[in-house]
Order: sequence, then structure tokens, then C-alpha cells
Amino acid sequence: MAPMRAIRCVILFKRGSIADVDGFNKWIDTQFADSPQTGLAIYPEGHRSTHGESLPLKRGMLKYAYTRKLPVQIVIGGNKESILSERHRTARFHQTVAVGFSEVLKPEEYDDFEIFMQKVQATWDKEWNEVFTANLEGLPVLPEVPEPQFDYPIDISIMMAIFAPLNILIAAWAARFTWRLVAAVMVLMGPLQWPVAGLVVAYIVASFYVYSQPENVLILHKKMLQQRKQAPPIVPATAAAGEENGDIKKGQ
Repeated sequence: MAPMRAIRCVILFKRGSIADVDGFNKWIDTQFADSPQTGLAIYPEGHRSTHGESLPLKRGMLKYAYTRKLPVQIVIGGNKESILSERHRTARFHQTVAVGFSEVLKPEEYDDFEIFMQKVQATWDKEWNEVFTANLEGLPVLPEVPEPQFDYPIDISIMMAIFAPLNILIAAWAARFTWRLVAAVMVLMGPLQWPVAGLVVAYIVASFYVYSQPENVLILHKKMLQQRKQAPPIVPATAAAGEENGDIKKGQ
């Protein structure tokens, strides 16, 4: 995150209720103006979700886009967790991700923010349903497009020149530390070190094979959603106890 912050391609702030919305939006203005980036990428649901259903969109940054007349395009990717899942601690190769792009929504074409918000929500729901119900087999491959070229100011170029070799040094140190740690553990195993090493190598090879097979987590998400819909509603403990005692009373 530090290198990304150094080249001003991310804006960091504390999530939660914002007392001074106008002041916060002006701060976003200054951060955006100070960056060589030409667009903002936000996660309007508030956070990533693997529940198998879309969450209601947050209004804050969409209202910011509306007041600043910034065009909005919805981009949704499905089956991303098949590549990297923090929840299940898995990483896979050769996976297919379904991606949907909406039309560009221009705030100046809407007289009221509420109408604009309704259009964004409807467009989001449409793209979400298309992506998460897509058949991953036979999807057309996204065409390659040239990466945007930015004219970075000299101070950002200097930070990039500092962080690039620093990251290489940190990776080299981590690799050396890991190797020394593994070697120390192997020595402690005595005559069992080579059989154990063989099992570890076999496990790694098998893992590469297993996690290079196509995986469709969208099906898993659908099953999880169906299970939640079929599950009985959760009754608060106090209410459940009152029903058993027959003393539930309605408020006057």
C-alpha cells in the first residue's frame, strides 16, 4: 500500500459516518487534483461480499460523482474468488472471470440525485445478474487494450525509483529468511528430514495441479444463498424465552 500511496493512486480515509460531508468532498477534490490518475474506482457496496447476492449501494461517493458531474460506469467481475480467496486461503491458476461493463451514466442528464441513484442501482442490478448468472464456458476473451500513459511529476518518479529496489530487497530478505527457517527445522528432524522433505515437495506439486483446475465459485455462492433463504429465521433469545413462558405482550 505504501508504494501505491507514494505515487498517489489511492486515497485513504477512515470508513464510517462523516460529520462534515462538504469538507470531506473538498478533501477528495484536493487529493484527486494532486494525482496523475484520471478516474476514481470505488466499491459502492462498501466492502467485498461473497454472499451470492448483491448488497445495496452506498450513496456517499455516488453523490460526490453526481455533484462533480463525473461520468459513472459500472464494472463487475464474477468468480474472482476462484483466483484468490482470503476467506478460504486458496490461490488458483488458469481460472475464468466473467466481467460486465455498463453504459456510461452522465450525471448532467439527470435533474435530481435520487433519479440518478435509482438509475445507477438499476444498472448495477442488471450487470450483477448478468455476470453472476453467466456460463463461464465459452465466454469471449476480453481484448487487450493499451495501458494508459501518465506523465508523472518528478517527485512521484523519485518515489517510484526508491520503492522499486526497496521492494526487491524486501522480497530477497524474506526469501532468505524463509530458506534459513526451513533449513533449521529440517535439521531438528534428524533422519526424518528427507522423507518429510519428499512429502512437502509432493504436496506442493499436487497443490499446483489441483489449484490449476477450473473452479466456478459462482455455483457455490448460489448454493449458499439458497441455504440462507431456506434457513428458519433467527429468533432473539429474549423473544424465544417469552414465547415459551407465554408472556409476550404487544406495545400499547
